[in-house]
Amino acid sequence: MQRNAIYIMSCYLHDIGMSLSRDNYEEFAKQIDLTEYMKENPDASEPAIIRDFHNELSGMFIRKYKDLFDIPSEEFTYAIIQISRGHRKVDLYDEKEYPILHTEKGIIRTPFLGALIRLADEIDVGAERNLELLFDTSTLTEQKDIDAFGINESIRRVEVKEKEIILYTKPKEERFIELLIQCADKIQQTLDYCRDVSEKRSDLTITQQKVLIKPV
Repeated sequence: MQRNAIYIMSCYLHDIGMSLSRDNYEEFAKQIDLTEYMKENPDASEPAIIRDFHNELSGMFIRKYKDLFDIPSEEFTYAIIQISRGHRKVDLYDEKEYPILHTEKGIIRTPFLGALIRLADEIDVGAERNLELLFDTSTLTEQKDIDAFGINESIRRVEVKEKEIILYTKPKEERFIELLIQCADKIQQTLDYCRDVSEKRSDLTITQQKVLIKPV
């Protein structure tokens, strides 16, 4: 398995924890310490737990089914799990959790690849990520869900250039202008974090520096 295949596999599987069978969820949930989470979220539903811990659940799924995916070695399994987990809520600066792996097939820079997948996940905000029929928010009851779909609908296209990431927007309503600014700020924070990780934890660089909003 080549290094690019490791990253591709991580991309394919990073959200698999969102679609577990009941048996797998019950098995994997026992391995997660939910004590502090439940103190802060006493009414958390199973869907909420899955959403908030899906990167950890994805890692457990990969571990369980590594033979099904023909992952050839423990070091590759570990790399795919860590890179998949890296798309959210993990410390990519942690040298123990995210080491530079030297293998017979080359170097696997898990912190850099974790940073790439986190940034890619963060900029997956354009309208093309959803079918048009999913923009029907009439059945949604939570304001945060309505706003999230509205932001996606308002970002018509995302372009990654050498030095910048551009969000081409057409606000669904006037109130979404501020929400789009907040979205761009959040992406900028993730970009800054991932650039810093790549520079401090690897010999590679993420060249994009700014997140811009442009009208269409």
